[in-house]
Amino acid sequence: MINSPSPYGNLIADGSITPVKLSANIPQRIATSTLAGAGNTFTFSGLTSSTDRFYKIFVFAEDAAAATGDIRIYVNGDTTSTNYYSQKVNVSNNVLSGTRSNASIIGEISANKPHMMEITATRTVDGFFVAMGNNVMSQGAAVMIENLYVSKTNALVGEITELSIVFAAGNVKAGSTAILYMFP
Repeated sequence: MINSPSPYGNLIADGSITPVKLSANIPQRIATSTLAGAGNTFTFSGLTSSTDRFYKIFVFAEDAAAATGDIRIYVNGDTTSTNYYSQKVNVSNNVLSGTRSNASIIGEISANKPHMMEITATRTVDGFFVAMGNNVMSQGAAVMIENLYVSKTNALVGEITELSIVFAAGNVKAGSTAILYMFP
C-alpha cells in the first residue's frame, strides 16, 4: 500500500494508482501572457483560490524604459500599494541587505537588463493574501538575487479572483512573458 502524507488526505489509501489520483496535485498551466508591444502590466483574472490552492507565476521580462524600478503585485484590483507590506532580502556581489516597506513590492527590475522572476501567491487559512517572489536580475558578473514576501494589510480577501504584476518604473519590452500555474 502506498501512503502519501498530504494536507488533502491520503490520496492513494486503497493502494491502487490511477491517472486521476496521480494528477491530483500536479500544477496546471492556466494562462500565458506575452506582450505584443512594450507594456507594464500582466493581469490574470477569473481565478478561484478556494479550488486553486496556490498560484505560481513565472515572469521573463526585459526593461524597455531604461529605468530601474519596483515590480508590484496586486490582488483583486486593489492597486493601493500601501494596503500591502513587503520584506526584501537582497544579495548583490558579496553584500547582503534587507528592507521592509509599506508597499506591494514583489521585485525590482534593472535598467536595460533581462529579468526572471518566480512568484508564489495564495490565500492563508485565515483569509489573508500573501506572495513570495524570487528574482534574478542582470546578466554576466553583475547578477543580483532578491527574495521578497508581500502580505495584504488588515484586509481579508475572500477569494483571489485577480492577480496583477506591474512594472512601476515603466514598460518592459515586447515579447516579455508571464506564465500562470495553479496548484490544487
